[in-house]
Amino acid sequence: MSSLDALAETLRQLFDARQERLAERLIDRCAREALTDLMDSHYQRLPTRIPYLIKQRLNRRSDESEKKTGLFIATLPPVLNTWCNEGRRAAIRSVLRELDDADMIQLSAQPKIDAEVASIVREVLVHKLRDGQQVLP
Repeated sequence: MSSLDALAETLRQLFDARQERLAERLIDRCAREALTDLMDSHYQRLPTRIPYLIKQRLNRRSDESEKKTGLFIATLPPVLNTWCNEGRRAAIRSVLRELDDADMIQLSAQPKIDAEVASIVREVLVHKLRDGQQVLP
């Protein structure tokens, strides 16, 4: 479990729901390093459209827009909030299961996270505890 796994799952969920514009915004907000790491480690497991879009968006990215990018965890709340409003809680849980505990705690501390999404984060953490998975060493 890692933020790269969660990024791959988020993009997969976005494309499955035909939310390409939201996927483009997510890609535009993610740091180049995270996207290139994703391409290196998950290329074979991604649907073919996702690597194409990532390459396209990175090629169009200017130095100025590169400065506005950030960590994946900081770019995730708008996506999760949108899914929550659409009733796509299963997609939220699917992405959260891919995050490690530190990332989940960092996500729940994001100022723009919806209260219901934060409660789903807590729920997933409780399930991890119940299932015996390690939650923060």
